[in-house]
Amino acid sequence: MSVEIEHSSLIQRLDGIRRTVRRRLLACGLCTVLAIGVALFITILAFDWLLVLPPALRITVAVVSIAGIVGASIRWIARPLQTEFGRDEIAGRLERYFGGLQDRLSSTVNFLERQCSPGVQGDSIGLMEKTIANTNQLIRNIPLESAVSLRPLLTRSLLLALSVTLLTTILLLSPNWAQIGLYRYVYPLGEIEWPRRVSIAPLTGAETVALGESVTLHMQVDRGYREGLRGVVHLRDREGDVISLAMQRDSIGHFRATIDSLTEDLSYWRSEERPGGE
Repeated sequence: MSVEIEHSSLIQRLDGIRRTVRRRLLACGLCTVLAIGVALFITILAFDWLLVLPPALRITVAVVSIAGIVGASIRWIARPLQTEFGRDEIAGRLERYFGGLQDRLSSTVNFLERQCSPGVQGDSIGLMEKTIANTNQLIRNIPLESAVSLRPLLTRSLLLALSVTLLTTILLLSPNWAQIGLYRYVYPLGEIEWPRRVSIAPLTGAETVALGESVTLHMQVDRGYREGLRGVVHLRDREGDVISLAMQRDSIGHFRATIDSLTEDLSYWRSEERPGGE
């Protein structure tokens, strides 16, 4: 009875290590494919934003990218899961990791599998039982499970976390950028376009100010900023007359203009003015 329990314990340890390897491979594959997908998404939108790709080229890029993600899924998820990890293979890898085992673990696994087949009898059984007992005694205090390293999974998890953090930062700082880029690839024949020259994000919306009080209007240049670029705010009164005020630059891309005293309802909009009167 004790011999059978020892046999069962060894097999359970090897099967447990095999299941751990499969779970780690699946997790590594998922992290790798997701990290590639997020990085590819950011890269494609960045190139499209810089080069303003035409519809035909965007369709080609989208098809190639989807094919690449499918290929990566096959390479890092499907194939590892289809690989059969036999107990003898696990035993061989453990022997290479723990040099003191030599080839005893592989021999024991081979004996255990032969013991379950017909035609094994007599002295052969005695030799098998002795080898199995000696191996069980040898590995009793050896942490076989430590041979399955966490480093590959941690590395790929870190890459995924960095790519997701970058995407999240982009979405928080410039949600319109990601929205326009995604729309251009979901509907490549649509009419939405990137801002061609300068993109202005209004930081001040509708304002209600007491008569005679001052108000400050703000804007941020998201795209096309360069030294010497000037911000302009245009004001229209009830009669339709328009006046323009130069805006002051507070920091890179950020402009503001203060109206000292409001005496009537005004509507306003913003624009840029490049050096040389462009």
